[in-house]
Amino acid sequence: MNGFHWNEYVKVHVKGGQASQLFLELHRLSIPMHDIKRENETEIKFCTSLDSVKEIKSIRKRFQCKVYFERKNSIKRAYKMRGRMASYVLGTFFALFLLFALSNVIWKVEIVGGSPESRFEVSQLIDQLGLKQGNWVQASEDISTVEREVMNQIEKISYIGINRTGTTFLIKIKEQSINEPDPDEHPSNLIASKSGTIHSMFITNGRPLAKVNDTVKKGDILVTGELSEEGEDFTYSEGDILAEVWYNIDVTIENKALLYSLEDEATQRYSLNIGNREFFATNKEDLVEVHKRSQPLFFLNWELPLSINKTLFLQEQSLEQTIETEDYTNYVEAQLKRKLGQSVELIYLKVLHEQRHSDKVELELFVKVIEDISEAQIINQGD
Repeated sequence: MNGFHWNEYVKVHVKGGQASQLFLELHRLSIPMHDIKRENETEIKFCTSLDSVKEIKSIRKRFQCKVYFERKNSIKRAYKMRGRMASYVLGTFFALFLLFALSNVIWKVEIVGGSPESRFEVSQLIDQLGLKQGNWVQASEDISTVEREVMNQIEKISYIGINRTGTTFLIKIKEQSINEPDPDEHPSNLIASKSGTIHSMFITNGRPLAKVNDTVKKGDILVTGELSEEGEDFTYSEGDILAEVWYNIDVTIENKALLYSLEDEATQRYSLNIGNREFFATNKEDLVEVHKRSQPLFFLNWELPLSINKTLFLQEQSLEQTIETEDYTNYVEAQLKRKLGQSVELIYLKVLHEQRHSDKVELELFVKVIEDISEAQIINQGD
């Protein structure tokens, strides 16, 4: 009886001429009561357990009194309410987690500009780079990498800009403008933009002056728009002229970058950045970091101070392996394609000088490539 008030209780207010008699009857029946206060001859206030309310209502009918009940909270009530509160908390947490997850999913990728063929090529490439609908933002390459790869691998694209708005990526592209000379107003020649030996020719318009295996110098006319030697009939020249071109180049190759390009399956590890602190980072003596990429996490349109790091490692013994001359070929060809265009084909490479350091290799190379050397030149008919 002394501990009943730890349970849920009710404050009772009794009014009426027989308030004292009702109180005495409750006491006789051992109804638990505490905090008893007599206001006057006709009013008494006390507290009782919630379980006693029904019995008090039954007894009140025998007395000329009015009884008012006021429910009070207690530890027991709070304990009972905890289940309901827990469901609210869990529901709120789940909703926030769902919003967080959906904020980091790519819901739409739109490509505008260029021709349908160019948009299709860009779409195929960015899919390979992870930038596709339904994928996690963190699973795709960063925007600058995607832009660089598109420019390097698709020759016809002269500009690409990627804007991220929430979960939508808008990709704007522009194609190189090919200003073909007008056959009536702008007769033209095709001249050599570089010196080399002609490998193959695909002429669709104009009169060829050079042939396969000819060695030409920069500025030589390869295809002329003069259809007759008298210079009376002119047209525009069009076609592709592929030639073997020689270069002497100096290249510095980081060992890690080269070995990463040669490794089929590097070891992947993930870690979490909170602010400037990194958690769950890999720290093994036999692994050496060769590449690290960090992608931020988002909530709705806000970038959070959280990011996921993807780090690629190679075994330490891999870094110590001997790098053969043949290993340079693919790496150098990739660099040449980025500089000269994706249509360039590396057909010969010779190392003239090699200097190895602990973390890099400095090379002087002689390379032979096949590339298009044709360049349009307007014919000035006034000359």
